[in-house]
Amino acid sequence: MDFIKMLRSFRYAFKGLVTLVAEENNARFHAFSAVLVLALGFYFKVSRLEWIALVFAISSVFAAEAFNTV
Repeated sequence: MDFIKMLRSFRYAFKGLVTLVAEENNARFHAFSAVLVLALGFYFKVSRLEWIALVFAISSVFAAEAFNTV
């Protein structure tokens, strides 16, 4: 039962991110930039530690954008 609630919670969170990107211009720009950064990360073969930093930075920007939107 708890597993179902957790899955439902993730579904709502994902739906919220999709809504954020669909309705906010800055979030769309950040999403495009994140995809570009990830693609360039693969192209330049960044290290594991650099991937951690990139994912942390991208996540921080999306969190800040979500808080700003709320």
